[in-house]
Amino acid sequence: MKFKVFSATLLLSMGVAAQAFADNPEHIQKLIRTLECQRCELSNIDINGTNLSGAFLNNADLRTSRLREVNLSRSEISRADLRDANLISANVNNSYAIGADLYGANLLGANIRNSRLKYANLAKANLSETNLIDAELVYANLKGANLSKASLRQASLYRANLAGANLQKADLYRADFSGADLTGADLTGADISRANFNEAKMCKAIMPDGTVNKEGCPWGE
Repeated sequence: MKFKVFSATLLLSMGVAAQAFADNPEHIQKLIRTLECQRCELSNIDINGTNLSGAFLNNADLRTSRLREVNLSRSEISRADLRDANLISANVNNSYAIGADLYGANLLGANIRNSRLKYANLAKANLSETNLIDAELVYANLKGANLSKASLRQASLYRANLAGANLQKADLYRADFSGADLTGADLTGADISRANFNEAKMCKAIMPDGTVNKEGCPWGE
C-alpha cells in the first residue's frame, strides 16, 4: 500500500482547496508539516491514505474526519475526539489512544495491534475484522460495538464494557475479560479458548455454541 504524503508547500499552494480540508487550514498545514497538532481543530478533514506515522494528535478534534487507510502507526491520539470518523483499513498499530473518543467510528479492517486504548470510548464503533491483537482495552467502553471477526488474541479487556457487543466469529484466544461486562453480548462462533472470563458479567450473553447464558442473571430473568 502506498500512502500519499502532502507537503506544506503543496497545501499552501492549494489556497481555497486547503480550506476544504478543515475549518482551520493553519492546523492541517501544521500537522502535515510537523506531524504535531495537539488540541487542533481538524474536524471533517479529508486526508484518506496520508502517512501520519509518529504523529502527535493528543486532544485533537477529528470528528467525522475521513481517514481511510491513513497510517497512524506509532502515533499519540490520546483523548482525541474521533467520533463518527472513517478509519476503514487505517494503520493505528503501536499507538497511544488512551481516553480517545471513537464513538460510532468506522474502523472496519483497521490494524490496531499492540495499541493502548485504556478508557477509550468505542461504543457503537464498527471494529469488524480489525486486528486488536495484544491491544490494551482496559476500562474501554465497547457497548454495542461490532467486533465480528475481529482478532482480540491476548488483548486485555479488564473491566471493559462490552454489553450488547457483537463478537460473532471473533478470535478471543487468551484474551482477558476479567471483570468485563458482557451482558447480552453475542459470541456466536467465537474462539474463546484459554480466554479469561473471571468475574465477568455474562447475563443473557449468547455463547459460541449458540446457547444463552443465564448464570449471574438477576432472579426471574
